[in-house]
Amino acid sequence: MINILNRAAKFLFLLFVLIPASILAAGNLSDSDTYKYPSQEKINKQVDSVFRKLSTRDKIAQIMVISFRSQESKEIYDAQKRIIKKERIGGVIPLGDVSFHNAVHKLNTLNKLAKIPMIVTLDAEWGASMRWPGIPAYQYFIQMGALSSDSLVYEAGKSIAQECRALKAQVNYSPDVDLNNNPDKHIVHFRSFGEDKEKVSKFAIAMMHGLQDGGVATSAKHFPGHGDTDVDSHLALPLLPFSRERLDSLELYPFRRLIAEGIDMIMVGHMSIPALDPT
Repeated sequence: MINILNRAAKFLFLLFVLIPASILAAGNLSDSDTYKYPSQEKINKQVDSVFRKLSTRDKIAQIMVISFRSQESKEIYDAQKRIIKKERIGGVIPLGDVSFHNAVHKLNTLNKLAKIPMIVTLDAEWGASMRWPGIPAYQYFIQMGALSSDSLVYEAGKSIAQECRALKAQVNYSPDVDLNNNPDKHIVHFRSFGEDKEKVSKFAIAMMHGLQDGGVATSAKHFPGHGDTDVDSHLALPLLPFSRERLDSLELYPFRRLIAEGIDMIMVGHMSIPALDPT
């Protein structure tokens, strides 16, 4: 357990070292360039210099990410500030808001309370407009999936990464690798590249590499596959009643492909899957 905890906490430090706030500006990356990462030696030195000073409690806190909106009650805001200052959690995720400027102001205020600078994460599959509608949007994945080539998907990923970095975000919870394989169920729908596991994998890998080359960490979701469900997991618990053989051959296929290609993390879905866990 301690080894897993150490790896997880070090990974979050790694993200912050790879993409320090002082260079998180869109102007540092042209359309034709990839993000210039520090050397592995420098990364290890910076990570270890902070990591070895942490207690076990600090390491646990560093793998926690809390959400916030710019317009919340004083009670919630006070709780957020207390968690960041006292518990020293590792990251935040801004959620949807009508005011982008208010969200940035709150993010800056919260980060000033953090002894260790926090990782800023976004759920931004089609860019930051997924959180703030006033920002120009990129295409939905289902539209990109209609393309004959994945080259533009890669470029879109790199551009979205530039946008995330300009907003001081180091992680984008993308790409969605769910298969849109049931026309009667529209939970994932336009967030999927399509129903074909090979094409979904190919296009998701292109999006992943675009985001990574743009300097942003990635997350494949929603493990082990949310496509063939008829319940929104934000509202209730979906059931995947399929056999392990079916899951291995279909739903899990894109995840295996992205893991092999170097995805940074996996987002686990909120689902009941008796074939994997009958309890």
